[in-house]
Amino acid sequence: MMDDGRNQHGGDQHGGDQDIGHLLKLVEIPEYLSMIQPIIDHLPCGVAVFDPSLNMVVCNGVFRRLLDLPDELFTAGLPSLKKLATFAAERGEYGPGNPEELAEQVVQRAMAMEPNQFERVRPDETILEIDERPLPNGGFVTLYTDITERRALAERSRDLEALNLELTNTVAALAASNAELHAAREELEHLAQRDGLTGAWTRRRIEETAQQEMLRKARYGHPVSLLFIDLDHFKRINDTHGHAVGDDVLKAFCNIARKCMRSTDLLGRWGGEEFVILMPNSGVMIASLLAERIRKATMAFEFPIAGRVTASLGIAECRDDESWDSWLARSDAALYAAKAGGRNQVIKDATHAGEAGEAELLDLAYMRLGWRKAYESGHSLIDSQHRDLFDLANNLLTSVIGDRPDDEVVPQVESLVADLTKHFHDEEVIFRSVGYSSADDHAEIHRSLIIRANNLVENFKQGELSVGELFNYLAYDFIAKHMLSEDRKFFGLIQADSMRQAES
Repeated sequence: MMDDGRNQHGGDQHGGDQDIGHLLKLVEIPEYLSMIQPIIDHLPCGVAVFDPSLNMVVCNGVFRRLLDLPDELFTAGLPSLKKLATFAAERGEYGPGNPEELAEQVVQRAMAMEPNQFERVRPDETILEIDERPLPNGGFVTLYTDITERRALAERSRDLEALNLELTNTVAALAASNAELHAAREELEHLAQRDGLTGAWTRRRIEETAQQEMLRKARYGHPVSLLFIDLDHFKRINDTHGHAVGDDVLKAFCNIARKCMRSTDLLGRWGGEEFVILMPNSGVMIASLLAERIRKATMAFEFPIAGRVTASLGIAECRDDESWDSWLARSDAALYAAKAGGRNQVIKDATHAGEAGEAELLDLAYMRLGWRKAYESGHSLIDSQHRDLFDLANNLLTSVIGDRPDDEVVPQVESLVADLTKHFHDEEVIFRSVGYSSADDHAEIHRSLIIRANNLVENFKQGELSVGELFNYLAYDFIAKHMLSEDRKFFGLIQADSMRQAES
């Protein structure tokens, strides 16, 4: 709206107001400004965006070039509309008259926040088409197009339609929502840290995370272990079947390892057929259980074309005041010992023997679910069932981590699901009796949890249940997310009902 309105004609707002509104919100967030600037810098038209206070928040180089704006105007930052209008009036852009009055007229018209589309002939005879669009939450965006060489109406109309479409598509792709932008940025960061073939973390990501875990160990005493893995005779696979088959073996192995891991463990590709697994809150014992599980699962898997493949694994737990290079070297030495000793085996760092006692207790505590008085609802049946479910869950975790026989674990899994189903039924009767308004929604959550539990049973019977998946379901889905969050929403009603019964 930085103009005198000459040759003005009213213009309908285009359908991109909402997208441009998103653009204004984004440019008000400093961390997104650097993402938006390169986009508008590649547009063939001049673009300037002003906030509700008529201060410029972003513009591109084409805007400055078309209006012949000197660098001095921008030395103190992006100028306000008043400053731009005063500068333009003083050099005769708006025709004869008092520059201050002409500039004030421009500001007043801008404050009306009405859409305009018009042409303007600059003193150098450049013809500009100016499209001004107010934004829903205040402020406006102005588009400047040089139409000097395409004055003919039909040609200009085609070019402007294409330009508007390009701008609308660009803004729509960039600013559908702040959440989408944030998610896209996180995804890019995620991909940059992933190995392109296997999806495992890169060496750099593993090293960075290892350094963080070493700091946590130093501060809190939490153990952390490193598995170094090498696929046995991998060169023979490449030489015999080709690199494409070798790539398939690497990808399949990573899938096997992930099914065995906890959600807190990190799998990284170290190079070629070598992988590492960083295990927070884990000493040698827990790391050995995981390593042996991966070794057995790899040996049992029939790789397409390649057939049977085995893996050698070395384990080292981080010591106090140890460097990353030293820790890695001990893990690598354990791997070398596993390969030198015949391959297809797990070797623990021998220099660490006898030092794991207290750390291993921390490991076991990490994999257990502890009942607290704060979890009680005040209803004896619900609290009793919750405690029983905790006990069943802990027994099941111990059996799965300890690699107990299937005929011993399956009844525990089925018992847990049966008790969970009964508990949900009893709980629904109770919270409906006290008039819980979200009873139907809560019952639907129960049904979803039961479906997930039954899927876990089937996965276990098929040999596809990982410790991480089991622990996530019990500790996060059922306890943290459901019992300690959703269930608490009706605890107050139960407690109030108990008080009424006691008073009567």
